[in-house]
Amino acid sequence: MRIDRIRLKNFCGVAEVEVNFASRGVTIVHGPNESGKSTLMLGINVLFDHRDDSRKEEVRLTKPVNRDVGSEVEADVEIGEYKFTYFKRFHKDKETRLTIRVPKAESLVGREAHERVRQILDGNVDTALW
Repeated sequence: MRIDRIRLKNFCGVAEVEVNFASRGVTIVHGPNESGKSTLMLGINVLFDHRDDSRKEEVRLTKPVNRDVGSEVEADVEIGEYKFTYFKRFHKDKETRLTIRVPKAESLVGREAHERVRQILDGNVDTALW
């Protein structure tokens, strides 16, 4: 599995940030304490592990303080033969969108999108290791 780009918006203490990873090799994320490294990992986890209507603590912690907006995560991903963009908004105006570009164009929303990504993960990633 390869994440090419991730965008967080209204996520924990992050107003908005987009990270584009190198197209080859390994990307190392480093920085001083409280610079957002763990928040970036949390974004990846909640995107793939939780539905947009989840009430689990890991998801609840992503809600921004002092703003009544939904936290958002979007990523461009390559898994096996698949290339897709996956988006979720939690808390307010909940939404899930999946746009698969390769191998065959698909566009799904809601629980159907979440389940399709789970299916792709299960078929291409060691989910126990994940």
